[in-house]
Amino acid sequence: MAVQFSSIRKQRAFEQVLEQIVGLISAGELKPGDKLPPERHLSEMLGVSRPSLREALRVLDAMGIIDARTGNGAATGTIISDEPGDSLFTLMRMHLALSHFPVDNFLDLRRILEGWTVRRAADVRTDDDVVALRSLVATMEQRLADKDAFFALDAQFHIFIADIAGNKLVSHLMQAIRDAMTNEMNKLSDAWGDWADLGRIAVSDHKRIVKAIGAGDGDAADKALQLHLSTYSNRGRNGKRG
Repeated sequence: MAVQFSSIRKQRAFEQVLEQIVGLISAGELKPGDKLPPERHLSEMLGVSRPSLREALRVLDAMGIIDARTGNGAATGTIISDEPGDSLFTLMRMHLALSHFPVDNFLDLRRILEGWTVRRAADVRTDDDVVALRSLVATMEQRLADKDAFFALDAQFHIFIADIAGNKLVSHLMQAIRDAMTNEMNKLSDAWGDWADLGRIAVSDHKRIVKAIGAGDGDAADKALQLHLSTYSNRGRNGKRG
């Protein structure tokens, strides 16, 4: 026969619990902020043992789908999360550490996402946004001698631009990418040569990005961003930009 059949996989109880809870969320019957029944009651409703239920809840907690809140009162118990968790950060960090995706792939993704964010930010920024960006760059310039602090401020700068752009999913992805890349960038920086020189270039790049956003010039902001990202990718290849 030409038809290919797959063997039937027997599901374990905790997998069935996962499927049912995820299905209820997908169907809109469980919503952010909803509280799940107490463990004993829920295990009886599902017809599974409490260890099987706990295993499913641990997986959902690790995925950031539920939030186990301790204490007393209406806000305690197992709640369907109303904010995205950090599971995406962890997943990207592990894939990067295992070399499933090279650093250049992450930089390419940044070029795509941040190209949109700087253009959008140039359209919708407020005067307060621009003041905040300038303040961040000024602080980065003051912390050039502290590479770890500089990278943390650099991440804050780019994520803030994503926040200005107003797309929550893009902002969350940006945070996940930056979190995944932080350790890798610190390791690679040892091969980039003179850190003080690279740091000064990066500060200058950030100033150009802010100037373009402040002027409402999305094209110039994108051009400055792409030049900035080339600082890291080209340094990794040949020790210099361009």
